[in-house]
Amino acid sequence: MNRSALVSVLLGMASIVGLASASEPTHPNVDAQSIRVQQAAIRAEILSGAGPYQQLDLKSRDAILQHQERLTALLRDVDRTTDLPERRQIDVFNTLEAISALINRDPDGRMVCWRERPVGSNRLQTACMTVAQMRAEREASQTEIARRDQR
Repeated sequence: MNRSALVSVLLGMASIVGLASASEPTHPNVDAQSIRVQQAAIRAEILSGAGPYQQLDLKSRDAILQHQERLTALLRDVDRTTDLPERRQIDVFNTLEAISALINRDPDGRMVCWRERPVGSNRLQTACMTVAQMRAEREASQTEIARRDQR
């Protein structure tokens, strides 16, 4: 299993959070069985200590294995990720993103999605940001608060 295969699944998972059409009945990246097979292959390579994952540190390996267990539970008894309730679809996406970030050693590039109600609306929407974007937004808010406190 190579990183480009993992990336292709993650890109396809964009449909889960409403970034692409989920109406494609044969799209492989919403196929829960394909995701399970891919994760099993990654898990086998991690446990064997060979292949592209042999350079991962023990902490990252353990974290990936834990995320895979969560993913297995989320995908239990479904054929397509689009058959899941929206919150579980987002959990699947976030879990795959966490695995990808660990494998690629890019924690700041990990996309995180959640459901929120925009100000003035009762309608839930899915919002996504990378870890780096969330940090930048938080730092900008803290800077603004500190600036206001100095007045």
